[in-house]
Amino acid sequence: MDFLGENVIYAVLLLVGAWLLSYIAIRLQFILPLVILKEMPLKEARRKSLTMTDKKFIHYFIRILFLAIVCFGVKYLLLFIFYFIQLGLDGMGNPIPLIGGIINLSLVQVIIFIGGAWTALLLLSFLIKEAGIVEEFDSEEYFMEYKARPLLHKFNILVLGVMAFSLFLFNILFLNGLLDSNPKVISHRGVDSLSNPNGVQNTIPSLIKTSKLKPDYIEIDVQETKDNQFVMMHDNHLDNLAGVSGTPQDYTLAQLKKMKVSENDMEAPLASFDDYLKTANNLNQKLLIEIKTTKRDSDKFMDNFIKQYKDNLISNKHQIQSLDFDVITKVKKLEPRIPVSYIMPYNLVYPNTNADMYTMEETTLNDSFVIKSLLLGKEVYAWTVNTSNAMDKVMFMNVDGIISDEVSMLQDELETFHKNPKYADRIIYYISVMPD
Repeated sequence: MDFLGENVIYAVLLLVGAWLLSYIAIRLQFILPLVILKEMPLKEARRKSLTMTDKKFIHYFIRILFLAIVCFGVKYLLLFIFYFIQLGLDGMGNPIPLIGGIINLSLVQVIIFIGGAWTALLLLSFLIKEAGIVEEFDSEEYFMEYKARPLLHKFNILVLGVMAFSLFLFNILFLNGLLDSNPKVISHRGVDSLSNPNGVQNTIPSLIKTSKLKPDYIEIDVQETKDNQFVMMHDNHLDNLAGVSGTPQDYTLAQLKKMKVSENDMEAPLASFDDYLKTANNLNQKLLIEIKTTKRDSDKFMDNFIKQYKDNLISNKHQIQSLDFDVITKVKKLEPRIPVSYIMPYNLVYPNTNADMYTMEETTLNDSFVIKSLLLGKEVYAWTVNTSNAMDKVMFMNVDGIISDEVSMLQDELETFHKNPKYADRIIYYISVMPD
């Protein structure tokens, strides 16, 4: 949303694309009912659907939109009623909150299931009626046929019983946080707190201060210099932090170390990776090292980096991550013992890579991605998670690490999350995330 707000043209194109897809969908909405129920040839069904919806796009758009609003409105009204009931129960003495939580979460699951089936049934009925398809269905004859098959009846009862017991067991474990993981706390760019920062990003003074908070990792950014050395810098250009023109690739490491970087009314020397790494090792602070690549990097960038630092990184349990998939491939080829994470800004498709981990931007991260990664033995880090709601969301997903500018807030949120789980919060999470 921040990106769309800053790039209005993309927001406009997205809206136009959505409107175009809606137009195509509505014009072709009767094809499947005609093909399946009337056994009409595809070309004839397409032609008839276009004829039936000719000059009626707005008419059908409004009707379908109204149907969606009613279905989702009723569904989520009921869901939030259970949520608010649980809010009240959470203030009572044990075991009422847990019993209420199990009942309310079970009702939420039933509503979600019935709501989806109800919406699909109403939409199908609407399409069948509008297409003029009338199918006779003798419900009494169907019921008598089913009743005459006692084995099938008993099997269905058994399946429903197993499903109900499994759901009951899941709800107990889920509400009590017994399915939760304990994610790593990772400081983004080595600082803490956007509102009250403790230093300049990627500098040694902020590293020293932030390490006192005992994060599991400090995430940093490394770029190559003109003389093929390595410097601590996130931005491609130096003017934002160092106040000079050009990029790190325009200067030697000696020249860069003479510069000062400033941020949030604070100033610190621009650090070499060697000095930063040495300080981190002395502090026993593990690093998540993001390799920032540019078109001006030397061909031997990663070869030099791995050759120079591989033993240090392995012995001190540091990790590497990058947006550049070539970096991931090179690290796994040169030194597979170094854990490496592939950074993904958007959750579009699940990647097939040899990375050990994935670092996913939190707004598009979902539980499906986390579950797939778990099954494949790959860890998932969420970034950049800076609000309590977002922290709760990714914690409920059981991510393996959380990258945040708000380390202190994240540590407090984790303590509350594990020591005092609120059943209402877990129910609202299930409503907003799990059904997806």
